[in-house]
Order: sequence, then structure tokens, then C-alpha cells
Amino acid sequence: MSVRYGGKLAKANIETSVGSRGGCYDSALAKKINSVYKPEVILRRTPWKTRRSFELATLAWVAWLKHHWLLDSIGYIPAGRKPTQTTIVSGHPSPT
Repeated sequence: MSVRYGGKLAKANIETSVGSRGGCYDSALAKKINSVYKPEVILRRTPWKTRRSFELATLAWVAWLKHHWLLDSIGYIPAGRKPTQTTIVSGHPSPT
């Protein structure tokens, strides 16, 4: 992991998973998301007039990603529509 990237994560209070199980998947996911995010948000809409407009565009893109981007690994449905991993039984959540 680059020192700059690690520093940015630390500054944002995000715990890294480097050296932990699954860390390579986190890195691959971050690269994939960044490869989609950069051309869709950063490059398409530049120059940004304010930081606020950039932040709002980022939030709108994340909402689109969660609610409209179809993920093949979960049956070609958006991540926001994935069924939860708990089932309600007698009013109490329990693992399925």
C-alpha cells in the first residue's frame, strides 16, 4: 500500500486491512471503485466550482452505486437491495 494512500486513510480515521486476511480483496475493490469513480465523477464534471459541489456529486454517485449498479456476485441486483442476513422470528432478529 502506498504511504500517501495509507496517510489519507489514517487522516479519515479509516482502518486499513493491510496484512490482514482479505486485504488483497479490499485493495482490488478500492482499485475497481476508483477506476469507475474517476472517469464518471472527477473527469466528466471538472472543473469544480466549490468543494461542496464536488462532495454532493460524490454522494450522488455513491447513492447511484449502491442502488442502481448491478452486482453479478449477488444475482445482478444492486447492493442496496441485497436481502439482509438476518430473519425476524417472533420479533427478535436471529442469524439465518
